[in-house]
Amino acid sequence: MNSFFLPELDMIRFLQLLCKIAYSYATAYIGIPRYIAERTAPIGTKRSFMLDFFLHKPSKNDTAVFQYQFVGGFPDNFAPSKYLHELNFRSTVSEGKIYHIVYIRLFALLGAPIYSVVVAWQFI
Repeated sequence: MNSFFLPELDMIRFLQLLCKIAYSYATAYIGIPRYIAERTAPIGTKRSFMLDFFLHKPSKNDTAVFQYQFVGGFPDNFAPSKYLHELNFRSTVSEGKIYHIVYIRLFALLGAPIYSVVVAWQFI
C-alpha cells in the first residue's frame, strides 16, 4: 500500500487534532513551567490560546479563522520514513519573539506531509 484516500475531511477538526498532538508533545517536551504564551500565564494556571481552539466546537456556519494562523505545512513531496509517525520540537527567533513550534508527520512511512503548529511564543 503506497497511498491512501480520504473522501472527505473536516478541516477544522483535523486542525484541532494537530493542535492537540502539538500541545501535548510540547508540554511533555519542555514542561509546564517553561511553557508560556504571549497572552496567557503558564499552562496550568490559565487557559492558553491553544486550549481555547482545540476545545472549540465548530458549527457549519463557523466563520472563525483564528485557528489558521497557528497551523501550517510544507508543500514539498517527502520521501517515506521508516517510522509510522514523527514529532519534532523546535524554537526559532523572528521579529523579536521566540516561537515554539511542533512539527508533526502522521503516517510518515507513506510519505505524508509535515505540518507545523505554533504552540507558544514569547517576547525576547
